[in-house]
Amino acid sequence: MALAAALRHHLSARIRRNHENPYKLKGSEMRRPGTMVIAATFVAALVSGCATVAEKNTDQCEQTMQAHAEPALVSVTHIETSPDGSTVTVSGKMEDQRNSTVVSAQAECRFNGKSLSSFRWLAPTNRGAGQ
Repeated sequence: MALAAALRHHLSARIRRNHENPYKLKGSEMRRPGTMVIAATFVAALVSGCATVAEKNTDQCEQTMQAHAEPALVSVTHIETSPDGSTVTVSGKMEDQRNSTVVSAQAECRFNGKSLSSFRWLAPTNRGAGQ
């Protein structure tokens, strides 16, 4: 309460002394905090948690490729997504059980909106479609 009274006193003294808006930016003084806080909060709310369909589809395709890679997907090296997110191609490296080596792997996912409509391996060539 005392802080609010001191602030009111300071601002009214400035108005009488300078005949200016106490919220006006001058030197190291602050602008009206409410407007900036509201704007920053609004922008943060818009940006956070608003993943696009393409981003969600990219994550889903990568997870599907990981789930279908046997024994395991070692790493993802490249992801290519169509602008509308309907097609996602994930490239990476996976273990080859037969040779005990790491080989290049590539899979393509097609989406209808946010729903995965097809998944197929492009490489290695010995992987069947839809596996």
